[in-house]
Amino acid sequence: MRAAGQVRYLGRRYRLITPLGDARQHAKLMLRAGPSGALVWVGSGNLTFGGWGDNKELATAWRIDPADRLAVALFAALVENIAPLLHGGAEQMAKKLLDLPWLSNSNRTIPTDYGVLFSNKEETLSTQLAQRWKGRRFHTIKLLTGSTDERGAFLEWAAHTFGVKKALIGLNPENSAFNLNMLKKLSMDIQIIPMPANPMPHAKFYYFEGKKDSAVIMGSANCSAAAWLAPLNAGGNTELAVVYDHCEPKQIGAILRILDKKAAVAIEDVFEATGKEKPPTEEKAAVRVLEFSAHGVTGDLRLVIAPSKKKIARVTAFLDDFEYELAAHDKDGCVFTGGRPDLMLKTSTHFARLVFELHDGSVYETLRWLDEENELAQSSLRRRILSIERLGASSTQSEQRQIINDIAEVARAIFSGKEFHEPDFARKTRKGDEDATPQAVDPHDLVRSIEQIPERHAGQHQVGQGNSLPIHGIMRLLFEDPRNPEIQDFDEDLFEEDETVIQPDNKAIKKERKTRKQEEPSETFKNRLEEQMEDFIEHAFSLKFLSDCTAMQFLQATVFPLAIAIRGKIGNWIDDSTAVDWVSRTLDKLLNIHISDENGDKYKGAIDLIQKRYAKQRRFAIAEDILGNGVLWSALVRVLTQLNWEETKGNLVRAFHLADIFDTPILYAHADSKAILNTVGAYWGGETAKRLLKEAAVTASHVKQLEECLAKGFPGLREQQRGCEHQGGDLVYNPKSGFGWVKETARIEAKRKIDIYLRHNGEVRCFMCDFYCNVYLAAKNTSEINRLLEKIKSPSNY
Repeated sequence: MRAAGQVRYLGRRYRLITPLGDARQHAKLMLRAGPSGALVWVGSGNLTFGGWGDNKELATAWRIDPADRLAVALFAALVENIAPLLHGGAEQMAKKLLDLPWLSNSNRTIPTDYGVLFSNKEETLSTQLAQRWKGRRFHTIKLLTGSTDERGAFLEWAAHTFGVKKALIGLNPENSAFNLNMLKKLSMDIQIIPMPANPMPHAKFYYFEGKKDSAVIMGSANCSAAAWLAPLNAGGNTELAVVYDHCEPKQIGAILRILDKKAAVAIEDVFEATGKEKPPTEEKAAVRVLEFSAHGVTGDLRLVIAPSKKKIARVTAFLDDFEYELAAHDKDGCVFTGGRPDLMLKTSTHFARLVFELHDGSVYETLRWLDEENELAQSSLRRRILSIERLGASSTQSEQRQIINDIAEVARAIFSGKEFHEPDFARKTRKGDEDATPQAVDPHDLVRSIEQIPERHAGQHQVGQGNSLPIHGIMRLLFEDPRNPEIQDFDEDLFEEDETVIQPDNKAIKKERKTRKQEEPSETFKNRLEEQMEDFIEHAFSLKFLSDCTAMQFLQATVFPLAIAIRGKIGNWIDDSTAVDWVSRTLDKLLNIHISDENGDKYKGAIDLIQKRYAKQRRFAIAEDILGNGVLWSALVRVLTQLNWEETKGNLVRAFHLADIFDTPILYAHADSKAILNTVGAYWGGETAKRLLKEAAVTASHVKQLEECLAKGFPGLREQQRGCEHQGGDLVYNPKSGFGWVKETARIEAKRKIDIYLRHNGEVRCFMCDFYCNVYLAAKNTSEINRLLEKIKSPSNY
């Protein structure tokens, strides 16, 4: 793994799966599918420079139209064949493909004049082909192969099964293991077309010629026993080949011209009687790693190895210069787990050195990449999220149109839940978890603890497990700086600098993007965005969604309108007032507005409903891990510091939101001060993160003190205000219903009514004028209330 530092997306955007069995994985297949159909590619080329540029390869590709029943049946067969090979979370992909609407109800047994052969535990390629072509006879076979075995086992089988008498084989002699004496024993006339080593011939092609018709096979299988005849549990390869049962020579003329008989020579002129010296057999690894991953929610490490007679005494993972001991998790000694690693923040693949100490005293080491499950689960949405990141820096009308479409797609993904998987477990379930409530953590103590972390450590990763937190999906939009063009372009730069390969001029592309004049979003796009977010907020906090969504869906649904508000304001998609309104309504629905479910149970805010629903299902630990690790808590604080409140709803509204955030225990129930600072500090700067949290804590504390002061003096304060006047927009208070805002000017009299907006239900209600105490009037007569109100209205510069 010399190129480990150059690998960027392995374990983050795509998986590399180690086969479960000992069979050599030699099949080459690419599938791409969606609601409107699929694309299929089968060939001989590996995922190497040679396979896609330097070698002589052969491949076929075709489009699957949902209306074509034959093509759909073939695609279904391919997916069902690869499904048993998938594990470690990748098996979900096969299920996702088979659940596509146009595929789920397809007839899987429709016969076609073309099909696929796929090695499996029950049947080799030769067994499948013999059944498919039962009764057919051919006199000649012309083939291209990248390598061979010694005795020509496939040729012998073809002669016996189909009556083949002649063989014309194109290959590079240096890559062939044919033994002259063994070939002479075959009842077949064999001729060779020697091919040069550059470009290296690596194609696999078989043309069966008969008296009446002909057929073709192409794919991954070389001319060898391992490819065609040996079972998977006896040295056979996993192979894939496409079969064309009937084929006219003119359809493959370009390939047949390579296999021109005029270029053929006798086998005696190419091969020696002794054959080539066999290369030394590769020694099997003492331990075969099948999976090394970080849990999608908790971030905990998980290692899976293949069953072996050798017993493991100890496993240590060295990851990003830190050391983590992994403990056996099952009785078979194949699964090992460890705490959450302290991953460095980077966009390249994480590699670990795994050290296995065996019971016999020996030590085995290997280098292995880390699969980050939260990254992989949302990899299909990543491009759309990247598009939304440009909401604050979009340049052209086409970009803006794409952003609008991607916002709609991400919203659909949130509500469907398919991209945001949630485990059936989190940390070890505690006894009585069904009645669990958040731990009694004082958020102000948590902030003080964060503040005391030395400056040199702020935003830097510390030695030890669990000192950083995973940032899931859409949550990234709240952590990355929307003004930073380097972040905007970073993931689009897919090429590493390499003098040996011609690269596109990425620096020029980035320079052009930075200097490109930004176009103001059109009114049409602005209106579409507002309509989308209005519909989203209504749906995201509807009782129907809250009663059925997962905690991960809920997390993404909560942060989505907040992120769009922040980035949309910066990109001039919306004004200050709209941004503040989206954020304020979202936070009220999340933390404050009272909700009643179908059973009459009451909840304070949507997050209260989610945590209590999970507690009833005995799954509270999962909700606590997802919502209570402190990342959402920190992100909400930061959102409130990114908007212009003074010119819209005023700092009092922000102060009340901060108080709600600090008064919601689930948000910090499972929080760790160093983990929070290491995570948010790495994005915002450690000292900035500490300052934001500290000032938010102070403001929240002042709101709490104000409420206590008003509640204590409420009867006298209300009496003092009789005959005075409420002004539209004034803050009012009642101990039973909390704070609200007056909607109109009215004299405070016993029998006069007034409309008041109530924070706890987000609605305007009509009350008697003297039912509430006017906080502004109380501040004129009470120095402590005035002091607190001024501190809340004029906080430090965030």
